[in-house]
Amino acid sequence: MLSIRKHLAAVLGQHENDAVVIPKDEFFRFLAGGDGSTSSLYVNRLYSIFDMDKKGHVTFEDLMKGLSLLSQKATREQKLMLSFYLLDPEGTGFITKKMTTELLRSCLAECNELEISLSEAQLAHIVDNTFLDADLDRNGVIDLNEYQALDAKHPGLFDFLTVDAFGVLSHLEKVHSMSITVPQ
Repeated sequence: MLSIRKHLAAVLGQHENDAVVIPKDEFFRFLAGGDGSTSSLYVNRLYSIFDMDKKGHVTFEDLMKGLSLLSQKATREQKLMLSFYLLDPEGTGFITKKMTTELLRSCLAECNELEISLSEAQLAHIVDNTFLDADLDRNGVIDLNEYQALDAKHPGLFDFLTVDAFGVLSHLEKVHSMSITVPQ
């Protein structure tokens, strides 16, 4: 873990003995590419996994905690709670159709390299069918118990929340090196 920390400090141009801090704009540049714009709902929700205490930056420890939740070693329950957290940004204890639709739309926009294009009608159909399947008491929202029941009916539902931590760090290094301009 210490060698990863030293490597990350070097990638970020920080001294290895200092606390490693990834500024929000750098983290967004890594997640969304380009200029590090913070307008994407999907990228903002992913960022919130790493900056849970809302400091406006991610420390090395935050990065490791976030990556552990996204790793293959995270339990199914951890993945379930993580995805519920992503879909319930206000912390109400409920997932709404509106937020699910907005997050799915934003996710598809960010994942444009997958070349998945859905019309608004298709998007609404997916969300409506998900709510028909999951909203057991038909109150228009999905609570944690209903979400757990959905997971039990559809094993592997949260497989998309598994990433290769070393691949993430390699990508961070690549993105950071691309953002450094060489003086002429």
